[in-house]
Amino acid sequence: EYVGLGGESLDYFVQLVLRDRAGSVALRGHFQSGLDRILERRRKIKNRIREAKARPEADLVEYYGSWLHVAVHMSLRNPKIRTVEDLSLSLGVSRSLVRESIAVLEKIRLIERDGERWRVNPVRHHSGKRSPALRSHHTNWRLAAVRSLDEGGPNDLHFSSVMSIDEKAWNEIKDRLLALVEGTEPTIRSARDETVVVLNLDLFGLGKEHPRK
Repeated sequence: EYVGLGGESLDYFVQLVLRDRAGSVALRGHFQSGLDRILERRRKIKNRIREAKARPEADLVEYYGSWLHVAVHMSLRNPKIRTVEDLSLSLGVSRSLVRESIAVLEKIRLIERDGERWRVNPVRHHSGKRSPALRSHHTNWRLAAVRSLDEGGPNDLHFSSVMSIDEKAWNEIKDRLLALVEGTEPTIRSARDETVVVLNLDLFGLGKEHPRK
């Protein structure tokens, strides 16, 4: 209570205490396994994003099949962008392509018609790591990041770093990045819908030697 722990953080703390008080190697190993399971759950992005709902895989395949579907969906959150013409001008694509994306988004119930205008249904979703749709999603936006190197504005940020590290450092960096992702949630929820921005985040190994966790 004094340090304000609750939920999974409290569970982790209690497991730590029990592990360090364990009177045998076997019991200590039992509590350590519980700690490892908590850490493994925390290292899954979907467990760090609140209010995200699961969607049928077929919907995700359609949604992530084109960068434009996602861009149209996010753009429609802006109250000043509601029509096909608005979207065409904002995204710099033809009206026919915008209409194709709108048809997909309406079909999978992410948007709905309001006369000649469109509005977003207030549902967040997150694609799991094993989803086939995820490859398309990552590929689409990393290609967009490459394009922004030539076309982007002064507020854009690009960073790449290749490191030689050990397993402990790898997991520490991963935990910090996951905490960063989780920490953006309050900012995103409180922000006004004005500009669509993209955050890509990668941490991966080269070669055959990868940490087990």
